[in-house]
Amino acid sequence: MMSWMKREKPEKPLFVDNAKDLEALVASLQDCKVLAVDCEMDSFWSYWGWVCLMQLSDGAKEWIVDPTVLDLSSLGTIMADPNVVKIFHDAEYDVRQMRRDFGYSFSSIFDTRAAAALCGVSAPGLGTLLKEHFGVFVDKKYQRADWSKRPLSEEMLSYAQADVAYLHELMELYQNKVLAMGREDMLSSEHTRLESTPASADPYPMDNYYRIKGATKLDGVERRRLREVYGARNTIAAEEDRAPFRLMSNESLIFLSKKPPKNEDEFRRLRGINRHAVSRLVGPVLDALSRASTLDPIERNPSKQKVKLRGVPRDRFERVRKLRARVAREMGVDGSLLLRKEIAVQLAERPPADLEGLSSYLADWQLGLFGVELLETLEG
Repeated sequence: MMSWMKREKPEKPLFVDNAKDLEALVASLQDCKVLAVDCEMDSFWSYWGWVCLMQLSDGAKEWIVDPTVLDLSSLGTIMADPNVVKIFHDAEYDVRQMRRDFGYSFSSIFDTRAAAALCGVSAPGLGTLLKEHFGVFVDKKYQRADWSKRPLSEEMLSYAQADVAYLHELMELYQNKVLAMGREDMLSSEHTRLESTPASADPYPMDNYYRIKGATKLDGVERRRLREVYGARNTIAAEEDRAPFRLMSNESLIFLSKKPPKNEDEFRRLRGINRHAVSRLVGPVLDALSRASTLDPIERNPSKQKVKLRGVPRDRFERVRKLRARVAREMGVDGSLLLRKEIAVQLAERPPADLEGLSSYLADWQLGLFGVELLETLEG
């Protein structure tokens, strides 16, 4: 296992925003065996949430790469190289976004957040760990910054650099702890899952209308209006690549679902609508309200529960969930690292008859840890 020197204060990162510097970066990474990776997205500002920065560190220096002006396909080789460890902190979102934006494949991921969680850390956020282990304080005000804007301030660059500058030391720290606790197989399973995580999909699917605050208190006719107007707003937002709430607030959607405007003038007087977007919204929104009046009311909201099971399968799932929670509590770890919810659903729907059948769903360490008890739980 490679040992990393403790860094006092990282030097200023190299900002890569031209083809020549990108080529030099790729060349300098040829012999790199452990690469820290992070991204900054503009999801608070745009509809799709594009990758606006990619931060890289070889443990000695950092690069901040600008994908808004560069083709980053040349970095895809190192992301897919099984001989190069890619350190992320909370990898899933970054992997989804980079797979979508750049078409990357991934192998040999090490997630420091997952490793810390497996060691029993109850708050494994990067800011907390940086403060605890390195005395580094990260200003959270940049979490929702517009990373698509240029130029970037020195403070923003420092914030972005901190996301990767200490990951090599953090990996070594928690890798050793995981090994000492005998939980390396558990961490390996999580890394395998992360490496196969699919690309990001539409962040605002049509049926998410019911997640808006206040939607549960609407009647059937109002729910129908909300669904249609939600879709109309988001269609325009997607075309313009703007966060939907920046065109029309969710509060406005609820209001006009209850009291639909009769004409353009009434619509234009509503609060919570971007005045620069009123002209683009008015037609589609009024059309959506008119369409809603011709459709059946939605008598009940879709369940907010991601698990759509009924009857005996639902009972099985609840028993499995309680088993997972108990084992996780005893081990002091996050239950999702023991058994993913999607696997629990599959087991509840099609319970295997024996350990051999269960082995097609679970890794060896899971079978050894709670396989027999899980079978008994599924049998009820």
